[in-house]
Amino acid sequence: MANTTNVDVTDAIDINGTDAQTQRAVTPAGVTATIINVSEQSQNRIPGGSAQSTYTYFAQKVADTQTQAAVQYELLLRQWDSGVNNWVLPSSFGITVGMQTRLMEQALRSLDSHNISINLTTSQFTDPAVVRRLSEFGREQTQGTLTIELGELPSTDQLASVLPTYHAGGVQVVLGDAQNTDVNSDTAARAAQQLDGFKFALQKLRARGADQGWVQTAQQWQALAQANGGSFTLEGIETQDDLSVAQQMGVEKVQGFLLGKPAEPTEINFN
Repeated sequence: MANTTNVDVTDAIDINGTDAQTQRAVTPAGVTATIINVSEQSQNRIPGGSAQSTYTYFAQKVADTQTQAAVQYELLLRQWDSGVNNWVLPSSFGITVGMQTRLMEQALRSLDSHNISINLTTSQFTDPAVVRRLSEFGREQTQGTLTIELGELPSTDQLASVLPTYHAGGVQVVLGDAQNTDVNSDTAARAAQQLDGFKFALQKLRARGADQGWVQTAQQWQALAQANGGSFTLEGIETQDDLSVAQQMGVEKVQGFLLGKPAEPTEINFN
């Protein structure tokens, strides 16, 4: 593992409650990666982990529906497992915001689009240190935009307390699992007024056998986003038929295995 940079960990935050299943994982074999080697202080050590852990962000393309060109990359945390000699899903996502920004900077050096997104829990998203650091990071990006994807919807008051700071830094905030909320609810209507868009994860509906009538529901979320000036991304595009449906719907952004699986940024083919 070459080009390793040593990073001191600061600004620790507790996100041990993150659901590992919400981070989509495909780990290609034979990855040759540029990594950051993080020696964690004992008080910040991941439970069950070693004193020294190695992390990277894998990237998955978000594409223009018509051209399939990359318009954004979702960054997904991975940890090096020397036992299997490969990148794996971390047992905990409890890394610091300082580490997050360093990993994002590393990924951006290899990506052809500087529009990136990361996943945060509500506790991360509302943590004052995270709000400050990510807003500063967003303000520093001159060639792209940082988007935060939320797996669950914070309260109206929580959003109101932090969104102005995020937006002042040019950071966009979207609901990453819109399909888990009733699109006709007051909650959805309030979210559309506060957030910058929605992502509809078709693959998660399919995983639990609940994808009947998904097109109509996705169209409702798309319409709600558009009515409030927000973005809409259809995730879970796995077949050409899925892509054709998205094109017929007029969806602007799509994501899924048909377009590219998560991979270490240095290994992505941009052609």
